[in-house]
Amino acid sequence: MADLHAETSSEEEETSMDALDEIPQAGGLYTESSDEENNTPATKGDIKSLLRDIRKMFQADLAILREDMLSLTGRLKAAEETSAHLKAEQTTLAAEQKRLSASQATMTLKLTECEDRSRSKNIKIRGIPTTIDKNELPQYVGRLLQQILPHKQAKNILVDNIYRIRRQGRQPQQASSDIILQLVTHLDKTAIMAAVRDLPVLAFERHNLTFYNDLSKPTMQWRQTMRPITSVLRRKKIPYRWGTPRSLQITAEGITHTMHSPEEGQLFLTQQGFLTQREVRRGSPRRPQWDVDNIAPFEPRRDPHQPEANPGD
Repeated sequence: MADLHAETSSEEEETSMDALDEIPQAGGLYTESSDEENNTPATKGDIKSLLRDIRKMFQADLAILREDMLSLTGRLKAAEETSAHLKAEQTTLAAEQKRLSASQATMTLKLTECEDRSRSKNIKIRGIPTTIDKNELPQYVGRLLQQILPHKQAKNILVDNIYRIRRQGRQPQQASSDIILQLVTHLDKTAIMAAVRDLPVLAFERHNLTFYNDLSKPTMQWRQTMRPITSVLRRKKIPYRWGTPRSLQITAEGITHTMHSPEEGQLFLTQQGFLTQREVRRGSPRRPQWDVDNIAPFEPRRDPHQPEANPGD
């Protein structure tokens, strides 16, 4: 019985081992034949075949890369050509813009000159209150001319038109605004301006009046930039006069010098020795940023010997 039991146990163990050998593994069944194939060393032909496959794979990838590089090279060349073309166009446009800017400056100067010449017979009178309406202005100006000129000369003054300039911004109803006196001849204007030249403020009918040349806005702005030069000339008592178009004529030692910019005026004052060493070290006078529309309203100086003006008069 013991021998029979031992034989039966050995048969069951053999059967179990055979069943274990038949269990599938990851990657396939482990059999004696597959083990033999895996353990077989690779031949020279197998290695050549593998290298041949790798070479084909890399050749395909390199062909794709070569096509991409050729495409990028073409695009880069086209971009370089476009850039060169744009650079040439930019150079041409810059030169054209410079030429157009110069032409625009010349045209602006000529238009300003024409506007100033059309205003050359006008006189701007500041200080006449708005309570004097347009119907009363001719009589008011007539009385004014009779005060500043001899009676006979005042009667011969030919006036073309008198009108009030529109006020800038909001101002009180009683505030004064500028009056434009349009004359027929330059001689009449010269006579009037000569009569009031030494009067910074003219007291007339309890109003303080000042007289100015009627200038265009660009000319007014340009003259403001020349103020540092003219202030030195007045302080040194050097005669000067305004020229057309946009020039400052300075007379020194019997010679007339024409200036067109603050820089030219600074150079002239330095060469003539009209500036102190301290003023020279400061450099060129700065151009003030003037905005004519935002200049504070003019407040004339009052004559201490005259009564205070009544806005309602």
